Amino acid sequence: MGTPLKKISVAKTSAQKNHIQHIKITRKKQLFLLFYADEPNDEIARRVFKEAAQTRLVIIKTDPKYDPNIHMVHCPNITHFSQIQLVIDNWIKKYGGQNKVEMKELSIFSHSGLNGPIIYDAWRFDPPEILLPVNRTTSSGVQKRNQLIYSEWIKINYYWGTETRLNFFGCNSANTEINPYTKEQKNNFAKNISTNLNCKNVIVSGQSISSYPSFYPDKRKISVKIAILGISAPYDYQPIYMVSSLPNKGSEAMSENGTDAKPMNFYKNGSIITTNFQSIFNDHRKPRNTQSSPELNMVKFWIENAKDE
Repeated sequence: MGTPLKKISVAKTSAQKNHIQHIKITRKKQLFLLFYADEPNDEIARRVFKEAAQTRLVIIKTDPKYDPNIHMVHCPNITHFSQIQLVIDNWIKKYGGQNKVEMKELSIFSHSGLNGPIIYDAWRFDPPEILLPVNRTTSSGVQKRNQLIYSEWIKINYYWGTETRLNFFGCNSANTEINPYTKEQKNNFAKNISTNLNCKNVIVSGQSISSYPSFYPDKRKISVKIAILGISAPYDYQPIYMVSSLPNKGSEAMSENGTDAKPMNFYKNGSIITTNFQSIFNDHRKPRNTQSSPELNMVKFWIENAKDE
């Protein structure tokens, strides 16, 4: 699943009989949480985020190293940021607590900006003091705050294991551009997050520029059908990835060969470790497992349909 899995955990049980102690080594379960922003007033974006999260789920569950008894994969929808810790805690508790389960990957599929993920209706649910101030207000003067302040990201307990990933698939979440006016580097959210103690030794990735839906993880390609029909199109006939791409390339993205995508940036402890496409860990075209499953059937369906694109 991109990186080798741990062979065993430190968890163990023991029993003693006839003065002989038998020790059974057990593995912790590994949790994959693929959050998507459930935007009630932006159905097209909500659909893209959901489909991209579900594509990631299918890829994880068809990975050659996937073990259904060890790897727990879920796609929780969220309408505001306070839900993130609650959802994490609930799944950790469900699988027996932090002595029995650890986080392997957490991904967020959402709008984003230089200050991280955006959930446009977060202001309706989250306390205003944990959200970044904005100029947009309601008719009654309430600020429509939609991004979590940086100090709140530092507080999240992810229950990380080892060889772990934190992925931000929204626009500009790992932007490395220089501000043309100040001549300083723009805020690089993913890089900054990777410096925090609660993400120590975690690979944190983000998009270099704006991101768009695509059938592939390493180029921007979409169908005329989806571009025109939007939310009413049958998305499931192809996977949906969120990839970085230059703006004003929509027509090229609908062409036979699509258009170029831009790679993501990957950081660990504040240092860049690679600039590459997400296909290094998230690609349905790579060899899959042979376990009979709905997810494997879906991958076969995608590959067959790609021949007609």
